[in-house]
Amino acid sequence: MDSITKQKRLALLGFAVLFVLAALGATRLKVTDDASEAMLPADPETVARYSDYLARFPNDQGALVVFEDLFCSEAGWDLIKKTEAAFAEHPVIDRTLSLASMSTRYVIGSGDTVDLSRFRDAEFSSPADRCVAATNYAPYRNVLVSPDGKAAALFLIAAPGQNATTFSDLLVDIYKPLAAEANAAGGRMVITGEAIVSAELSRVVARDSSLVAAILVAMLIFVYAITRSSTSTLVALGLSIFVVGFSYGFMGWIGMALTPATSLVIFLLVPLTGTFVINAHGYVRDRPNASSSRMRPGCPAYLRG
Repeated sequence: MDSITKQKRLALLGFAVLFVLAALGATRLKVTDDASEAMLPADPETVARYSDYLARFPNDQGALVVFEDLFCSEAGWDLIKKTEAAFAEHPVIDRTLSLASMSTRYVIGSGDTVDLSRFRDAEFSSPADRCVAATNYAPYRNVLVSPDGKAAALFLIAAPGQNATTFSDLLVDIYKPLAAEANAAGGRMVITGEAIVSAELSRVVARDSSLVAAILVAMLIFVYAITRSSTSTLVALGLSIFVVGFSYGFMGWIGMALTPATSLVIFLLVPLTGTFVINAHGYVRDRPNASSSRMRPGCPAYLRG
């Protein structure tokens, strides 16, 4: 057995071992539609804070509604209370936290609390007095109302067991008609937050992922057009499958969730695999001529024309 044949067999054996390990890791892989699950840092401090949050609130899914140029007008204040009530009544929402909310307390930091229990029904001689009362109370500033009173916030905390995409869709259904009322009242209403972003990201990635098969076919055609080699094209296909499979297995071993976002990133390795095979094919093809004085270093023969 010559050395080249031995190297090939060792390489195939190495790939086989890695593929078996990847397959075992893939059995441990957690798959989720929530794009945010792969983004939570695993350091002890973050985990401790996350655990503390879940001890206070039933779900890590939430959203934020911002009211612009509404808080300091009577019509705007009525719309804020109407919006808070509309969200609070829905079963997917565990609680709402805002100046219009009847929630008793909301922890915003170590030792700081915001008393909301009386503000909604408090009597003020004018909308301006209400703005002054809110903006002069330090815990409200930059949390529930901007210092100038032009913007107010409504925090929404999901009920237990809510999926980000479903939760987001239900919130947007409630939000849209109220946002139209805000525009009619001369203000603006914006909904955002981790759940909204996660749901939109999942939808965009799901659409992009439908192109994965087309990307693979295009890559194989491109490899064959450049190399004119069926063997190299089959190697590109096999290596693409291996790279994707190994990535899934590695994520399973380290405990990283597979989300639409991480899945798309993994599939981006497919065209990179084709590029690698093309360069490897050129290197192997040029190697017998490496001593030729006419050869330009670093430029494969099949690209020189």
